[in-house]
Amino acid sequence: MMVAETFEEISDIIGEAGPETGLLLDTGHAAAAGFDYAKLIERFGDRIVHIHLKDVRKAIRAEVQSKDLPSVDEKT
Repeated sequence: MMVAETFEEISDIIGEAGPETGLLLDTGHAAAAGFDYAKLIERFGDRIVHIHLKDVRKAIRAEVQSKDLPSVDEKT
């Protein structure tokens, strides 16, 4: 499950949570949402406290998206 899928949603959540709340950057979810990593880090870098590195293969991602297949999170 992705808590936020747009820059606006991230900004809203961070704004309401306050400065003591950090972000976990999940590279797989960010890629699936089409985020530009440079822009994401430029905008929210001071709030990122953990990075979850994930190997996302473009061909597999394209197949999942084209067939509208559920992610692992959606199956559980």
